[in-house]
Amino acid sequence: MMRRIYGLIFVALMLNSCGINSSNSNLVEVINPVENGDFVLKVEDTIVIDELYKLLWSIKIVTDENGVINGFWAHDGPGLAVYKFDQNGSLLKTMVLPSINEPNGINRITDMKILNADSVFVFDAEFNKVVLFNEESIIINTWKISNYVPEISTERNTEIVDIYKNGSGNLIIDLTGYSNYYYSSDRDFYKKNTLLYQINLESKEVRKGLSYPINSPYRKYLFWSGNIPYVRKLDSAYLAVFAHDEHLYFYGHDLEELSSYSTNPRNFPDAVGNEFGSKQTMNYARIDRKINGYNQKINDVFKTKTGRNFSRIYSAPLGDNPDIPDDYLTFMKGDYRSKYYLQVFNLDDIRNGITKVYPDLEVGNLNIGSLLYIDFENRYYFLEQNTNKEETRILVARIVRRSIQ
Repeated sequence: MMRRIYGLIFVALMLNSCGINSSNSNLVEVINPVENGDFVLKVEDTIVIDELYKLLWSIKIVTDENGVINGFWAHDGPGLAVYKFDQNGSLLKTMVLPSINEPNGINRITDMKILNADSVFVFDAEFNKVVLFNEESIIINTWKISNYVPEISTERNTEIVDIYKNGSGNLIIDLTGYSNYYYSSDRDFYKKNTLLYQINLESKEVRKGLSYPINSPYRKYLFWSGNIPYVRKLDSAYLAVFAHDEHLYFYGHDLEELSSYSTNPRNFPDAVGNEFGSKQTMNYARIDRKINGYNQKINDVFKTKTGRNFSRIYSAPLGDNPDIPDDYLTFMKGDYRSKYYLQVFNLDDIRNGITKVYPDLEVGNLNIGSLLYIDFENRYYFLEQNTNKEETRILVARIVRRSIQ
């Protein structure tokens, strides 16, 4: 049975220049025009990941071809270990990769994609190396990405968007990233850079594209963080979300922008940053937490019984209060809590617009972290974000009306 990680669950959603309204100001329609208080996120179950809670950097859910969860995979970043768990969170196997001073070695795992137990891909963005191995820790192949794209950044937040074979049977990897030809404090960085690379690992052909949108706040201001978008594959096209931008952006297979949608957020003001050319003043907390909304890492579009749904979580700004520190080092020593909101969108009929399934739900009181998965029954799987817990837990929740809790 082919096992697929959540990041590689494909949906039959065709986006093309003929099928999408190409307006840059489409507004998401809200299906349920009621107050947020009528809906709540109710936790129904908890899955505890066995041991290793202090080590895990990333957890990914593995499903069968019908979307049924049959386990979890995780990695520990600089520890160079990959862990396989069953559906109850019990550890089944530990795989260890060689270090940078060994043949085929890497320095840290920054992203991971699992096609099946015999095809596990990890990416070290700092050394621009992709390693393919199996669950017996046998290295099958490695690729030095800078040999294909010499100018690609060594940014830890870059991701593997997709790995697939083209019509000729060549292995293709889609990577986010940007060119080091431009200084990130310069306006040209945001005018001329491309943010996605389609790399043919066999022919070495590279296609570059997916630019900062024309109306993006990144074209107007310097943020010093969140420069690389979260990008997810939608069949032959791409959905992009930027940290400081409330819009959803769609790009075609040629990596040109097709459409953008305002998501009608509850508390996500138009982003404001620093002036271009300004020095790095370390005011990350002011930009990321005090005056702007901030989108968390997104996941894929999942097939549910009510259609193809996509969700994201964003933090609302705390407000430009002088009592709240501007720099992150001081900020993190305090107890400054943002409000977090969950958005759920239906993408069944993209040609006629995107719909928001619920008004934005406030979810910060549940210590919710990353959204890992939405199953067919519309259960939401969140990684718990709680530093007081001495275990890694996945919260399984539903969105319900308050009256039927």
